[in-house]
Amino acid sequence: MKIILTAATALLIFGGCAGLFPPSIPRDPLERLRYDIDQLLNDSLFLPARISMKVTSLETDEVLYERNSNMLMHPASNMKLLTSSAGIGILGKDFRFNTTVLIDTPMVSDTVTGNLYFKGFGNPDFKSSDLDTLVAQIKSAGINTILGDVISDVSYFDDLFWGEGWMWDDEPYEFEAFITPLSINDNCVRITVTPGFYTGDTALVTIVPNTSYVSLMNEATTVTDTALIPLQVTRLFKERLNTIVTDGQMLAGSQTREFVLSVWKPEIYA
Repeated sequence: MKIILTAATALLIFGGCAGLFPPSIPRDPLERLRYDIDQLLNDSLFLPARISMKVTSLETDEVLYERNSNMLMHPASNMKLLTSSAGIGILGKDFRFNTTVLIDTPMVSDTVTGNLYFKGFGNPDFKSSDLDTLVAQIKSAGINTILGDVISDVSYFDDLFWGEGWMWDDEPYEFEAFITPLSINDNCVRITVTPGFYTGDTALVTIVPNTSYVSLMNEATTVTDTALIPLQVTRLFKERLNTIVTDGQMLAGSQTREFVLSVWKPEIYA
């Protein structure tokens, strides 16, 4: 009886240990990594998705895992990791973007008799407040009058203003604003829409910054019962116009809605 109990106890102990590592789960760390990723990607959540993945060791260049690694995919937000790394690696962490003001004729007293140029060098974070600072610096340089034109100089980049492979109907949205070396406010405007007080009231629309470069067609109305037509805010992008169009219905008393849309030819916007 003692021998039988000892044997049974041993079987329970070793059987329990074996249960921690079922035969289907690899014990090798690398194989376990590949197994775990496969298990995750085989989840029903990813059935409608196309996945392309490649994991490489930074120390040995060994490919640790890959699935459909040669499949061409539409760039996603994780591309920022590559572009940011390339920027830091090539430009350095202390790199500064410039925006330069130039004139093409000598000044006469406080007057520029020719043109004044804003030359952009690709600053992606240039804001209206920075433009205010730049204009203040122009004033402090003694310039009060410009007889010629104020010209946007975008010669620092080529003429590719829309990324290769970008979807045509992504244009009015902030995540695919136009490319230009003279950007401002992410090449976008911010639109807020607030309902009126009574049924039939036109919704209140505000565009920030307050610029004449865009116009507004406001067809959005206020209702006090049920908003049957959803609020829509877009730009006449197919017509290449900087006309913001608001349409649909808002329920009286509902919260303000906010939208961000790109502008056409943002260098002139700047």
